[in-house]
Formats: sequence, structure tokens, C-alpha cells
Amino acid sequence: MSPARRIGAEPEFSARGTIGTDEHADLILSAGLPVGDGTLRFGASGARLSRDGFGRNLTTGLDNYNRDIWAGRASAEINNESNFFLRLQGD
Repeated sequence: MSPARRIGAEPEFSARGTIGTDEHADLILSAGLPVGDGTLRFGASGARLSRDGFGRNLTTGLDNYNRDIWAGRASAEINNESNFFLRLQGD
């Protein structure tokens, strides 16, 4: 669910994952759910991004490109599809 895209009128779910070298692993989940006649809609997404890094910074001694991130977003929308739209969103 991108920040600019509205939550759909049908239930939706998506999952995306990647793995790579240096213990790189990403997982991104998102879902959208209309309630009742679809005027009220809820959405949520979450991400886990990790990478063990590689090599060391010679100045600071820290791992280069080390990443350990948890992120999430929740949204609530009121949308009558003709002349009114309101979104409340938090990260």
C-alpha cells in the first residue's frame, strides 16, 4: 500500500520478500479491508528489513551498510467515491 494509493473497495493482501548475500532479508506485508458498504476502509502495512553489513568503516569501526529496521503504518479512510475523502494515517 503506497502512501498515495487509496485503499480499495475489495479486501486485499500482499506480501513481498527478498533474500540476498550478507544475510540480507526483507519482508513487506500489506492489507486493506473495507467495512460495511465500503465507505469506511482500514489498511495496515509492516516491513522487516535486515542486512548484516559487510566490511568495517576504517574511521568509526562500525559495519558498513548494517541494517536492522522494523516499520509499520496504519490507515483509516472514509471514501464515498463521489465527493468526499478523508484519510487518517500513522507510522
